[in-house]
Amino acid sequence: MEYKSPEIVKRVTSQTELFLNAFSRQVIGITGTKGKSTTTTLLYHILKKSGLDTVLSGNIGIPAFDILEEIHPDTQLVCELSCHPLEYIHVSPHIGVLLHIHDAHLAHYGTMENYIHAKQQIYLHQLPQDLLFCGMDVTPADGTCRSRIFTVSDQNFDADVLLGGTKIHFDGHSYQIPSDRIPLLGHHNHIDIAFVYAICRTLGLNDTQIENVLISYEPLPHRLRLVGEKNSIRFYDDSISTICDTTIQALKSVSSVGSVLIG
Repeated sequence: MEYKSPEIVKRVTSQTELFLNAFSRQVIGITGTKGKSTTTTLLYHILKKSGLDTVLSGNIGIPAFDILEEIHPDTQLVCELSCHPLEYIHVSPHIGVLLHIHDAHLAHYGTMENYIHAKQQIYLHQLPQDLLFCGMDVTPADGTCRSRIFTVSDQNFDADVLLGGTKIHFDGHSYQIPSDRIPLLGHHNHIDIAFVYAICRTLGLNDTQIENVLISYEPLPHRLRLVGEKNSIRFYDDSISTICDTTIQALKSVSSVGSVLIG
């Protein structure tokens, strides 16, 4: 009688997928080419300082498995998710955030289509009760997203979240960003604030709660951060701008630029 070994089912998984399998209902996952870290830490900062049980993790430098003991049934998990941990997942977070996408990581992905598909994992496995906040230019194609979609734009008046200048319009309500009282400079940062504002309102925070904490947020290192002033000359560190689009946005955000040092 011929012996046949039992069939072995093999599957490659990841820390991110195991984490999402266990806690996806509590996760706010944020991805995009640029703006992930600012959006993630700003959202965490506002939720945490507003009294919500909130934990930060992901590509921000905090592995998901390092926070397991901090998670309770009502904990909000704010996670930065780059393309690489998203690439092979089969479960998406309850609240997905897809910021704008630019050319990047093509040495790994080969084509822009492959890179975009990795980012789309943030919503491809969502359920009807889930939420997706996304830029108008990365809105899911019909039939590819089962969750409720909130589009964000600074140009399209049909967007669910519209940034007009420094004013955010969402759900029949308008909010004026206190741009003269926050250290987040530039239109690109105001777009990140629009995403965060809409999510916070959806989670039940009011404008006063949001603004009281927004003005205390400090930009992350190397992200258009004022590092000093001498002889009336201000010096900004924006070394995280490694693609043309973000460098251009930085130059537009600082008035009277005299010199640019590019390494």
